[in-house]
Amino acid sequence: MRTDQCPKLGNATMARRPTRSNLVVALEEKSSEIHDPVAKLKFILDCHLVAGDFDYFLKIRVGDMADFNRIHGDQLIALPGVRQTRTFFVMKEVVDNAPLDF
Repeated sequence: MRTDQCPKLGNATMARRPTRSNLVVALEEKSSEIHDPVAKLKFILDCHLVAGDFDYFLKIRVGDMADFNRIHGDQLIALPGVRQTRTFFVMKEVVDNAPLDF
C-alpha cells in the first residue's frame, strides 16, 4: 500500500486506501462487443449484463479519485459502443458478499 504525504499534517503520512465504485454503462446499440475488452481490464471486479435503462453494471476498485478520473477518461468511456456511464462511489460497505443460507 502506498503512502502519501498529508498536506495538513506536514511530514506525517496516511495510507492510501483503494476506492470502490459501481458504474452503469449504456451502449449505443445492444452488442456483446464490450465483453472481451472488459474482461481484460484488471480494475474491474464484476461485470453484469442488466435490464433497464443501462446495459451493464460494473464493480471496480481503483487507487483513489485521481486514478478513477484517469481510468474513466482513458479506458472506460473508450470501451466499444459506450454512450453513457453513471458512477456511484461506495462510501461504506455495510454488507459485502454475505453468505447465503442455501
